[in-house]
Amino acid sequence: MAAQSSSVGRDQALKAALDLLRRGHVDQAVAVYRRILEAIPDDVDAVHYLGLALFQKGRHDEGIALVTRAIDLAPDYVDAQNNLGNMLVERGRPAEAEARYLQVLTQHPDHPDARVNLGALLARRNERAAAETEFRRVLAAQPRHAEAIVNLGLLLQHTDRRGEALAMFEQALALRPHEGASFRRLGTLLQSLGRIADAAAIFARWLAVEPDNAAARHLLASCSGQDVPVRAADAFVQDTFDAFADSFDQVLDKLQYRAPALILDAVAQTVGAATASLDVLDAGAGTGWCGPSLRPYARRLMGVDLSPKMLEKASQRGVYDALITAELVAYMRANVDAFDLIISADTLVYFGALDEALSAAAASLRAAGHLIFTVERANDEPVPPFGYRLNPHGRYSHTEDYLRRTLSDSGLTLQSLSAVHLRLQSGVPVMGMLVIAHRPSATS
Repeated sequence: MAAQSSSVGRDQALKAALDLLRRGHVDQAVAVYRRILEAIPDDVDAVHYLGLALFQKGRHDEGIALVTRAIDLAPDYVDAQNNLGNMLVERGRPAEAEARYLQVLTQHPDHPDARVNLGALLARRNERAAAETEFRRVLAAQPRHAEAIVNLGLLLQHTDRRGEALAMFEQALALRPHEGASFRRLGTLLQSLGRIADAAAIFARWLAVEPDNAAARHLLASCSGQDVPVRAADAFVQDTFDAFADSFDQVLDKLQYRAPALILDAVAQTVGAATASLDVLDAGAGTGWCGPSLRPYARRLMGVDLSPKMLEKASQRGVYDALITAELVAYMRANVDAFDLIISADTLVYFGALDEALSAAAASLRAAGHLIFTVERANDEPVPPFGYRLNPHGRYSHTEDYLRRTLSDSGLTLQSLSAVHLRLQSGVPVMGMLVIAHRPSATS
């Protein structure tokens, strides 16, 4: 009887801890798993879920070691194998992850989650036909498998089969009517198809479900033209780029993203020889595209960005002296007379009003220091009432007159302003402006 009571208590504790984990109370869940393991050191479920919890807390090596131990304790524990594969993907170890997924499918060929995860891994390697086969195999057996539907939709979208992708995303939202990501995927695809009113309706539904969601509010404003903010909320920018970090470089390659190259050509033109003598700030560093080319100019190279996950990618380039997770205006204001050069590649597209950002940059530059940045160019007809407009894709564009006026008001001297082609958007070139300005020297 005592053994049965102990078993019931253990089961209840595991259930409670899993509920805590799902609700985001990771520390409390960890405490419960540790108590179970004090009583039953080889409890395979507690070992497994403790590993997941520690991984979620950023203690990645400990988490992987514990889930590996759970598999050693129970080699047929396929859910642990699958989760270990996911952890390895997140840590940039795709070959090891693939081996784990294949091990699951060797033991259980119809394991849907492992097959979807394998398909997602194949899609990331651009083995799109093989990935589609995996997703469709799952859906043939389980037509309402939400993750297979979402992943197939993303694959179809990335292969320009947007009509088919739309059907997938509509199904995903029907299956998950309270999930923000489902609203965002569907609304964003509708916007890219030019169905702006339909996109606005989806974003309005999302905001009704999550009234405090910054992304829902921003994207609704971008498609409806109502309640347009003077800049994107920090939470919107951080969430957008945290979610985008893993695929950022590959997606922008496909879009023929030119802003970093334009910026770096302007640096060479403006600064001259690379003598490793400048204090340089990459404002909106992202995954660090500009870092390697800036390094030869820099005595000290700093990067600032709102997205910690983007900066994790930037750190892997090994060229920055420091990477700081911060809002760039606040960072520049806190670092007065600190830099000889500030560059910003397509970061100010998330600002409508530029007065605070340009004034902060002017204060952060030393005398004769340079600011080089890109923005999207606003069409002149109709002229935006404030000199900028929020577009349906969620970014701001600016008029040339507004840029000239705001630069002057901020205390910066404009050296050049050039019309440039920044990237492709739905196959159409996005026009922008490349700006070179400087803070006047004391004698000028």
